[in-house]
Amino acid sequence: MVFAHTREDHALASVLESSARAGARGAIASGVVHRLGDHVVDGAGNPIALRGVNLGGAFLWEAWIWGGELSLAHLDDQSESHIRRALAELVSDGEVAAFARSVYDRMASDADFAAIAGHGFNVVRVPLNHRMLETADGLAALDRVLERAEAHGVYVVLDLHSAPGGQSKVFVADPEPARLWDTPAAQQRTIELWGMLAARYRERSVVAGYDLLNEPDAPNGAALVDMYRRIVRAIRAVDGQHMVVLEGDSAATDFSMFAGLLDANQIFSFHLYTWFHDNARERVASYAGTAAKLGAPMWCGEFGENTAEHIRAQVALFDATPSIAGWSFWTWKKTGNRYPALHEIQVSASWKATIDWLAHP
Repeated sequence: MVFAHTREDHALASVLESSARAGARGAIASGVVHRLGDHVVDGAGNPIALRGVNLGGAFLWEAWIWGGELSLAHLDDQSESHIRRALAELVSDGEVAAFARSVYDRMASDADFAAIAGHGFNVVRVPLNHRMLETADGLAALDRVLERAEAHGVYVVLDLHSAPGGQSKVFVADPEPARLWDTPAAQQRTIELWGMLAARYRERSVVAGYDLLNEPDAPNGAALVDMYRRIVRAIRAVDGQHMVVLEGDSAATDFSMFAGLLDANQIFSFHLYTWFHDNARERVASYAGTAAKLGAPMWCGEFGENTAEHIRAQVALFDATPSIAGWSFWTWKKTGNRYPALHEIQVSASWKATIDWLAHP
């Protein structure tokens, strides 16, 4: 299977390692990572910068990460649901389930975590599709992720990349026709999923935080704040200690709806992509101002998909901004495209034909 074979970009790795190795590493401290004033500390109370990678494409599938063409005319075809429907036309449901189990382990294997720790990274952000959290196979795979991360001294941020219904219409949210914001039943399922995860992992110090909604696109700021309040309430009913991570609206870029903190143990998270205009300095300064006003640090949950020179400049900018509590590079493994891959999945001709058909059957 293609996901077993990757090639490292040493130049890109060196850009990220120089910053990552300045952060805390080693054994997971007893207690949990938490906010202390305007910074983040580990379970022993030592300041920590969470610097690491996303496990994109493992538990929330995106066709472009696997080699499918990223066409603006066919963005919906990039979603996991589309890939699964296409697979089901080729093989049985049982074979699709077996394929999923293989992907879960090949994209986030013990060898991956050994390499992640070897680079000096101390955290992985794990993008999750709500659908996998509603299956025994999916939860078992997530348990293995935590076990592997813990064995290698790497923290985990659980990220609900796709909430029931979809928190945006973009393929990364694997949306459904009835979106999260318009569907009370989907909202309740989202709240219950977070309650389940918090109850399942409340004693696990390897979990650095709960990233409640990836890149939300709410109808208005009040709706986003209300959804966050309801999720936090469910988490705190069973887990009073793990940190919650709140992303801004409009794909984690807009924090204007927050008048204050929603929880004593929370941080905010922004995403930084600058394909159309290199305004990284201005945006990071704005996010730092928000952090100062609200009294909680910011974390860059996603950045990358750019040239090594831009990534180097962005990492330096994060490290020079005291209110930025670290970063998570997008992404650990992907197939080759116009931008360098930290670990490039080597694509065979047969797999390329398969993913092209899956994306555009």
